Amino acid sequence: MKKQFHYLDKLKDSNLQSINNLDLELKQNFFSTNMLKQLGYEISLCQKIQSLALNIQGEIIQDKSLPQFWNQVNNCTQIQKINVQLVNNKIESSALCFLICDISKCKNLISLTLNLSKNNIQVVGAIQLGQELRNCKKLSFLDLNLSQNHVGEKSVISIIQNITYLKRLENVSLYLDNNNIKNVGAQMIGSEISKCQYLKQLTLDIMSNKINDEGCIQFIQKVAKLTNLQVLRINFQKNKFSDSITSVLGQEIIKFINLSQLVLHFGSNNLSRECITQLCQGIQQLLFLKDLQISFCTNWICKQGVKSFIDIVSKMHNLVSLNANFKNCRVDEQELRNILSEIKNMKKLKILVFNFQENNFTSAIVLKCKQFIIKNCIRLLIQEIKY
Repeated sequence: MKKQFHYLDKLKDSNLQSINNLDLELKQNFFSTNMLKQLGYEISLCQKIQSLALNIQGEIIQDKSLPQFWNQVNNCTQIQKINVQLVNNKIESSALCFLICDISKCKNLISLTLNLSKNNIQVVGAIQLGQELRNCKKLSFLDLNLSQNHVGEKSVISIIQNITYLKRLENVSLYLDNNNIKNVGAQMIGSEISKCQYLKQLTLDIMSNKINDEGCIQFIQKVAKLTNLQVLRINFQKNKFSDSITSVLGQEIIKFINLSQLVLHFGSNNLSRECITQLCQGIQQLLFLKDLQISFCTNWICKQGVKSFIDIVSKMHNLVSLNANFKNCRVDEQELRNILSEIKNMKKLKILVFNFQENNFTSAIVLKCKQFIIKNCIRLLIQEIKY
């Protein structure tokens, strides 16, 4: 039985013995220590619980309150899936240590989502987090969000080093944006994550760090060892990259021979139209790729870059879904219809999304393009042009 609750009082009034899937999206304005202790007690009564989702966001949990909660939750011995959203609270290192220590005691845990973005866990908390994660031996799914904390690259590397000991991991998502990661950190992250040879899905968000071409190239070359990946998502936005990284990525990307989905974000770097051809020629060789999502927003791509992109991608006849973001890329609207005319050759395409916002397109030219797509691409289930 699945139950969802938004208020603590409703949870206390319920029959908890039969619940095996508990979803708590609590809307109290503040959680005192006693309230969290009571919440932990109520959850501990769910002896059959296998899945727990807890969403408490927005500066309503005090740091000292967390231990009172989690030391009771780990009594739920059948629990296999935990999803905890604690965004933008006041959690620091000490509380995080208690939190992850108690979670790691759930010996049957196979799926863990832990969103700690916009807290203040710092280096000590992050290192403890990694050490305790190492004890979750049965994990096959890990989604860890440490964005906008103060963890630094050394503690990030420590976390990933401990993750490599989890031999059952198949799906990993790491959100590490705004954590002062530099070149050495990027290289070490790539080196350590490449040891997880059983991974099938990998998501890495290294947006808004201090990584330049050298660090990114070494990172890419290390990650390219994960040849069993079926899904790869990387967010490179707002670093200090130039065209040289896309050249290397184009050469390395062909090693991911099993990819069915590829998501790459290059927004707000120092890329020009020359980067498109080298990167897309590599992507074109991924014969099993069905879903391509790529963003070049706020770069100097221009109409020639977009044309090169479409010329190459339109020859990828197995693509089912294409989502391309050219927002603020200095694209000329007069070339738009000519560019899109190549789309009609993509016989298997079902989903098409383009973002041309902040390129000064008029509604008239976009309407003509949409009409052209509807007329010539009748197979499309979803089509959208943002402008």
